[in-house]
Amino acid sequence: LFLADSELPPSLLGSVAKGGPAWNAGLRPGDRVVEADGREVRYFWQVQAAVEDNPGRPIEVTVERDGTRQTHTVTPASVDDPMLRDLGFSSASGRIEVTLESSRPVALVEPGGAADRALADFLSLVRQVRVFDEPVAPRVIAVLAVNGREPTGWEDVAKAMEVARVRPVKLRVAPTSDVPDDIGPIAEVTLGPVPDDERIGLSDGAPVVVRVEPGSPADRAGVRPGDRIAAVEGKPFAGWLFMIQDLEKAPDAERTFAVVRAGGERADLRLSLRNPDWTPGAAVPKYAFGAANRRAVVDPDLVPNEDRLAYALVKTIDQTERVFVVTVAAIGGLFTGRVSVREMGGPIMIYQIASTTGKRGWGDFFNAMAWLSMSIGILNLLPVPVLDGGNLVMFGIEAVRRRPVGRRGWQVARFFGVAFLMLLMVLVFTNDFGRLGAMMDMK
Repeated sequence: LFLADSELPPSLLGSVAKGGPAWNAGLRPGDRVVEADGREVRYFWQVQAAVEDNPGRPIEVTVERDGTRQTHTVTPASVDDPMLRDLGFSSASGRIEVTLESSRPVALVEPGGAADRALADFLSLVRQVRVFDEPVAPRVIAVLAVNGREPTGWEDVAKAMEVARVRPVKLRVAPTSDVPDDIGPIAEVTLGPVPDDERIGLSDGAPVVVRVEPGSPADRAGVRPGDRIAAVEGKPFAGWLFMIQDLEKAPDAERTFAVVRAGGERADLRLSLRNPDWTPGAAVPKYAFGAANRRAVVDPDLVPNEDRLAYALVKTIDQTERVFVVTVAAIGGLFTGRVSVREMGGPIMIYQIASTTGKRGWGDFFNAMAWLSMSIGILNLLPVPVLDGGNLVMFGIEAVRRRPVGRRGWQVARFFGVAFLMLLMVLVFTNDFGRLGAMMDMK
């Protein structure tokens, strides 16, 4: 699977969370990492590996910026794997809060301001635009260029609005949709000069909630469309994706969201990602947020993978280790009670996984099949008669006793093994049909 990756994402930093480890160390969006923890890097996965392997330990990161090289000392935050933590295990990895994708600033156009008038024709066109048969949000737009230059963040747009007070500023804008990397038709508009006594009416749209799923944790907490997320647990909003990543570190914990509503009213809301409608084996997700904003992201161009074999070997070892640990932890969770037997699945669930991943492309499909195959291989080593693991146990008993178990002993062991597997099949089919019925009821 990994040998097929002929191109890989480069070692570019697309977005850097303000206040995060990378930002505090001096790293900025657009930096190209050339060395991390004493190793030369060319691809983003190498940056991730260096960071994940050093939780809580300072590492040297050398980047290229504006044609010069700079070295920064970064201390990755130590983050526990939430999946393994739920299963009773601890596995820390490093995070510096950077992403590969680059987020273009998005702006909320407020009614009645100078920007509203300047963008009147454009907004009228946007109301008629549909992306993937879904209407786009007319008043949350992506700002692609300011006076011909690509903005690196909302700060560049804010500076342009100050300039617009004294002279015209040209903006290249586009509508946004539910698909972050998909934008509508691009238009050029001119803003300004705007008198001092007139409101410009253009604000940062990234923290603004545009949609809330009914019955979701966000809905139950009181989050409403139009709310502007100002802070989470007193920490200023650093970006939607970084906010979600921070919530997922402890999805069961309740957090205080400070939101600003229309008219300037401020509200503090308590929210946890735990879905109150979830029970073991339920068709709904265990954790969800349920609120969405508008984003406009751009992924960098891929670069040739110059050493496929080394890349494939490293990724294969990492992924195999990951599958092994998660599978063994899940099996252990069944015996400790951390995992309910209702969460187990059989052929129908496997079909659903294959169908879902197949719709996302061959890469996701084969990756899911690799996970399933390795998980089944590990299950086959359980000490259950008729499985390979059970046979190994019987061979071990014979080796200790230094004589065969005997035909009768093998027959009894296999009888209990077959009985166990039959009961297991009844259980997983029951769970599968239960999930299938719940999904049909939801539709």
